[in-house]
Amino acid sequence: MGRVAVVTDSMAYLEGNKAGITVLPFTIQIGEKRYRDGIDITREEFFQALERDYASVSVLPPEVEQFQRVYAQLSARTDQILSIHVSGKLSHALANAQRASRNVLGRAEIVVLDSLSSSLGLGILATHAARMAAQGARLDEIVRAMRKIIAHLYMVFYTADLESLQRNRYLTASQALLGSLLNIKPILFLEDGRLMALEKVRTHERAVEKLYEFVAEFSEVKQAAILQRHLTPSQETKMLLARLEAIFPSVAFPIIQYDPVLASHIGPAATGVVVYEEA
Repeated sequence: MGRVAVVTDSMAYLEGNKAGITVLPFTIQIGEKRYRDGIDITREEFFQALERDYASVSVLPPEVEQFQRVYAQLSARTDQILSIHVSGKLSHALANAQRASRNVLGRAEIVVLDSLSSSLGLGILATHAARMAAQGARLDEIVRAMRKIIAHLYMVFYTADLESLQRNRYLTASQALLGSLLNIKPILFLEDGRLMALEKVRTHERAVEKLYEFVAEFSEVKQAAILQRHLTPSQETKMLLARLEAIFPSVAFPIIQYDPVLASHIGPAATGVVVYEEA
């Protein structure tokens, strides 16, 4: 029995640590051209393209054949594979992985797991799984640990980009129009892998207050990050960081660019927080 192989996709934020993890890139299509996420195109280039012409940009998951090739290669050295991916309610990557796993059945035991998350949340899961695999944990042990972590991952956003929310049917046309007229900013929560509108606020300051209140409810924050389009903090983000660091002095809140799958749903003008609560 070989060491458990861990597979994920390029929506995972891995903080440069990919040891023991096979990452399948999404495809970013801009007009007629296609790029491998994280290989042929950077996050900054992706966001610039999205801001120039949202309609010309598509975020495509790894295809079934790509998953099959990776599973076949890994099954040559192990009979245990954990494939964990961006929320199946946000992308078809999970469904493609499930189809591929059935096609290579018999060569290895493959568990395809829905992270119900993305970005840092998915990265935390993949990194922890690879660490357990390196320590010799069995596939069933790692899967149990992943399910426990998934239950303690949280993500909340606010955005003024109502056009993107309308395009993705989070708002109706009339709601988007009214929201624009009233300068409304929806607060969105990732619930069971699906983005849900929680409430609406009228100012950036009130939106920041909502993000702060969300994080402040946790008593034990193991890992967290601020998610935004730019790596340079805005004035609102600086305010949020100052308040969060006051109540969580031992927790780092790095600023990271959220991933293309999330951007395809909420647009390029969102700010959010991801929290991993101590289980």
